[in-house]
Amino acid sequence: MKRLHRLLLLSFLALLTVGILIACANGQNNTQTAIKVGSKDFTEQFIVGEMYALTLEQAGFTVERKLNLGGTPVAQAALENAEIDLYPEYTGTGLLTVLKLPALSNPQEVLQTVSRGYQQKYNLTWLDPAPMNNTQALAMTEAGAKNLRSEPSPKWSLKPMNSP
Repeated sequence: MKRLHRLLLLSFLALLTVGILIACANGQNNTQTAIKVGSKDFTEQFIVGEMYALTLEQAGFTVERKLNLGGTPVAQAALENAEIDLYPEYTGTGLLTVLKLPALSNPQEVLQTVSRGYQQKYNLTWLDPAPMNNTQALAMTEAGAKNLRSEPSPKWSLKPMNSP
């Protein structure tokens, strides 16, 4: 399992390095201007933001870290105002929170919609996604699952708030 995690991490870093270098290159000497890497205000974002920064530094870029900015609206505003150059974002958050579009279930469709939406609305480019997935899931024991399958389904009733 550790070998799989290491392989995924190395794949992620390689893909990230190539994507960031292409996005930042534009034929300029990029070591003179610091690339401002931001992140939102929770552990996973700190780690991925730091990974971006370290990868860029290892490729020879100067990096200014602006980690722990706040929630999505704060990080997005910093990106729009050029206070940061990039930050890790989830396609689902980009779709629902930033672009305020309806939910989609196909990951490829979400990525295409978000990429197109950010380009049109903000003139921002989404890099290729990491090979990892941050899908939410529920885990339980097999015994618990069998127990729930044997019970009858609950009868749910939804009523408007103002009804008796």
